[in-house]
Amino acid sequence: MGAGLKTHILRTAKEIVDAGIRDPELFELIGLFEENVGPDRISDMVGRIIVDDLRQYTQRIFSDLGVKVVPIKNSLYQSVINPFSRYPIILLPKDILRDLPIAECWSDIDLVCAYNRALRQKVNAIIGDTWKKATRVKKRVLRAVLTKEPEVLHDLIESYRKKPAKKYDFNNDPAGQIIWLPVSRKYVNENPLELTLPENPSVEDLLQTVVIICDKFKDLVENNALSSLLYDSDGNSKKEEAAQKVFYGIADAYCAANGLDLSRETNAGRGPVDFKLSKGYRGRVLVEAKLTTNKQLLHGFETQIEEYKKGGFNLEVQHSNHNSAQR
Repeated sequence: MGAGLKTHILRTAKEIVDAGIRDPELFELIGLFEENVGPDRISDMVGRIIVDDLRQYTQRIFSDLGVKVVPIKNSLYQSVINPFSRYPIILLPKDILRDLPIAECWSDIDLVCAYNRALRQKVNAIIGDTWKKATRVKKRVLRAVLTKEPEVLHDLIESYRKKPAKKYDFNNDPAGQIIWLPVSRKYVNENPLELTLPENPSVEDLLQTVVIICDKFKDLVENNALSSLLYDSDGNSKKEEAAQKVFYGIADAYCAANGLDLSRETNAGRGPVDFKLSKGYRGRVLVEAKLTTNKQLLHGFETQIEEYKKGGFNLEVQHSNHNSAQR
């Protein structure tokens, strides 16, 4: 993470520790007090702590499989180098992966400890008659209040700790983390798309090709049951990331068949864009996939994509607005 966010998290942690809370679980709840902190950031922090164990595990697995490895720079371990990113691959055992019962805002707290009526009453006395009202309060204000009421924060952490951790169900893949790849390839094979580009395509040529791919994705979702990958077994919409991964799988297969370069979450210095499709250096089109239920939808289209362009992606931009919640 960047220096600014790192500094804020450390300051918040120190305030909480100084208030008498020394439970490490507070880092899994840090999203309540800091902006831009969610499961990805938390897993990054944990990964940094146990990285040597993960490297040792990776080396053992590759050795058992007879995979050729190379030394990792500034490390005692060996691994395989990702040919695209040039970074070493680090493996994780499935049985340590799970969905965090994470709370990123106070309206999520009921998911963590709804059964604890006494705790809810304590928090309600501080922030109002409903926890959801706390989403309209600045996180720094909540942080200041709870550091002055360490007993409430301690009870919150205790309730969180008691919530059982479940391993991720890779067979049913409720979050759509892995199923998107084989299924999207199957759909592309069954629904081929003929794409042609001039030998030296212009940005307009590439943009038209990208629009064709986006329209085909829309057709597969709306008319060919690809939408089944965007809902869980209870009929609830999966997270935005699920739709992005399905689009990536579809677009990647079509791009590979037509000599186009597709990159996932390319970061040019001002944040990661969902997809960048290119043909050579000058022909580049950005695709940003958002749920229409995303509260940052307009921000993504009006501000976020403009920042990406300032980071070096300064050519034509195609917004792909896909809604997996209300189709």
